[in-house]
Amino acid sequence: MNGQMFSVKKDFLFVILAVFVFFVSFSLRVKVINETMVDSPIRNDAKGYYFYAMNLKKRGVYSRDNYSVENPKPDSVCSPGYPMAILPFVEFPPTVKMVWDIQRMQVVLGLATVALVYLIAQYCLSRWLALVAAFLAGISPHLVVCTTYVLTEILFTFLMFLSLWFIVYGINRQKNWILFFAGLTLGLASLTRPTLQYFILALIPLVYIASDRRFKLKNCLLVLFCFLLTMAPWFVRNYHATGKISDSRLKVSTLAHGIYPDFMYKNNPESKGFPYRFDPGIHIISKDMDSVLAEIKRRFQSEPYRHLTWYFIKKPVTLLSWNILGGKGDIFIYPVIQSPYLQGGWVRWTYQFMKPIHWLFVTLSLLGTVLVWVPHSKRGLSATNVNVSRLLSLLMLYFIAIHIIGAPFPRYGIPLRPVMYIQALFVIQLFGMVILEKWESRYGMIGVQGDE
Repeated sequence: MNGQMFSVKKDFLFVILAVFVFFVSFSLRVKVINETMVDSPIRNDAKGYYFYAMNLKKRGVYSRDNYSVENPKPDSVCSPGYPMAILPFVEFPPTVKMVWDIQRMQVVLGLATVALVYLIAQYCLSRWLALVAAFLAGISPHLVVCTTYVLTEILFTFLMFLSLWFIVYGINRQKNWILFFAGLTLGLASLTRPTLQYFILALIPLVYIASDRRFKLKNCLLVLFCFLLTMAPWFVRNYHATGKISDSRLKVSTLAHGIYPDFMYKNNPESKGFPYRFDPGIHIISKDMDSVLAEIKRRFQSEPYRHLTWYFIKKPVTLLSWNILGGKGDIFIYPVIQSPYLQGGWVRWTYQFMKPIHWLFVTLSLLGTVLVWVPHSKRGLSATNVNVSRLLSLLMLYFIAIHIIGAPFPRYGIPLRPVMYIQALFVIQLFGMVILEKWESRYGMIGVQGDE
């Protein structure tokens, strides 16, 4: 009887804490969008997404050209995921209400992402640690601040975690209709940020490595089919409008932007984060794919050690770093005139809590990314625990590999924050199991005798 009452109390406490986590996550986002003033929010990439959406909404042409141009030329430089998402809200000229409507949409997506983090984490963590992972994702300053920008981070993170949850839930429950949505949402995430589009191929080796038979080849093929079904209209449109299924300019510029060691041009501190803007030869280097590959080869031959260190050590560190290296720096992508993160109060407290532990979580998550592939790490874990952790590990390794090849802007590492939290907590849980096992083997089980 006492055991049942204790269980009810634990469940009640868990529900209270879960409500608290989501209340804080929601309140934080609402307060930040209400009290943040972004300096010229429709600028750079945001301006491009805005013009894509406006031209498509009013003229039926997917083009980055300024909306004031009479006959915009169709292009395929940027994928359509984010412009399509903001299309219902855009108006010309851009207004404060338009930006606020987009921000409110992103508050909802951000809160949904926190829920998805918990749903995924519970497959490889205890429910209490899964709730901790959701809490960390809920108060992550980078994820919260991105809610204020007209940029892809919030939508992409949501779609990526939605696809991960569909994959995990569909395979765990052996539901093919769930896997259909896994492929669909993975395609939508890739149409929001195309760096994810090759992840579908990285999933195949997991089928052979995973010990659980529920990870079947036919299930992965179903995900692959639905993924391609989602991507196909974009490729067909590109070929019809531009004569090519994709535009290589973005790939070329990504490679070119990542060739500068320490992300600086000739060690000039002023060029930190954007060295290509200081390089007078960037137009020649990024002329086409052959040009940029030739330049990369030349640099490795000229200074092999320096470039090996940059590509394989410093690039991953840069990608996962705290400082965005652009705009106002720190957690901000674009400069802000005011923000509750720059003032006192509880919002600032969440920043002061998260910043000191950032590199601890990065280190633990990278350790977890490796440990999940070590056989002895299965001790005390189910096949589902291990396979879900390996899926997250694969995603982490994929992101790092993609940005080792290209430009490791810290902004691109923001969607990995929840993955880092789950993987880091997985390591803490694993070490806790090992310590408990050693304690029990040495001193025996410690039991609690209840009243009869």
